[in-house]
Amino acid sequence: MYPKQFNNNFLCNIIRSQRQVLQRTTATILSAVLLMGAETRMAPTKTLQPTKQHTSQELLFNNADNSYSLISNKNSIEITSQSLTAQVRRTVLANGLTVLTKEVHTAPVVSLQVCYQVGLDHEAPSEKGIAHLVEHMLFRKTQARPVDFRHLLTALGSEFNAWVTNDRTCYFDSVESNKLNALLTLEADRMQNSVFDDNGITQEKQVLIAELQATENIPNYRLYSAVMQSAFANHPYGQVPTKADFEKITVEQAQNFYRKNYRPDNALIVIVGDFSTEPALKTIQESFGE
Repeated sequence: MYPKQFNNNFLCNIIRSQRQVLQRTTATILSAVLLMGAETRMAPTKTLQPTKQHTSQELLFNNADNSYSLISNKNSIEITSQSLTAQVRRTVLANGLTVLTKEVHTAPVVSLQVCYQVGLDHEAPSEKGIAHLVEHMLFRKTQARPVDFRHLLTALGSEFNAWVTNDRTCYFDSVESNKLNALLTLEADRMQNSVFDDNGITQEKQVLIAELQATENIPNYRLYSAVMQSAFANHPYGQVPTKADFEKITVEQAQNFYRKNYRPDNALIVIVGDFSTEPALKTIQESFGE
């Protein structure tokens, strides 16, 4: 455990370093569970098979050798390893939300990722760029909190960001340990209650078009776009959005995309850092469980 008293500069350096470690750990755990999807479904216990009821279940896993061994809890699997993915606990809520937790008590910091299984691959040909637009809209206001979410996250002292890939969209935050509950409340709110209005959509379109224009003349981006369009000519991966694509997306299209894909049973939460698992799971159940 860390001492109660720190020199301010020393504490800042520790927290900055620990945030980087926790960021790498959350990313590693996320990658591991996605890569292990097939093996996990084949694990030697029926309790890990998907069910219509989405029965809560827990899993301690590691992908070092893809081996599994049953322990006394029939809903659990345990593997001992020294890697980043050792001692990870997996919990599935009744509504299908998957939560991966790993306690690391080396500094008073916690890192959180909320990932949705939606990305460029889920865009219709007539809605190119919509996944990125919706990602931007979740940093705006919600029905309960009509305030720019970037201000709320900054008020928590959070280091935050988000990104869209071919297959998923992820929201990342790192905060002091005692701010985790507040952070989870904000993430649950924007999962369910984000506001899509004409003014917000118009502003975020302008931001996305500016981002696009800033990268269009970068050689690496031009090469990447050409390769993707050639390799995936008849696949969403090859649908590189243009200014015209962003401009024609409507508020209704963006809202429908959000409602269809931003839901608990399509999401994965990863928490790593200085926190206690049981209270965190209780907060998640209260915030995301309905």
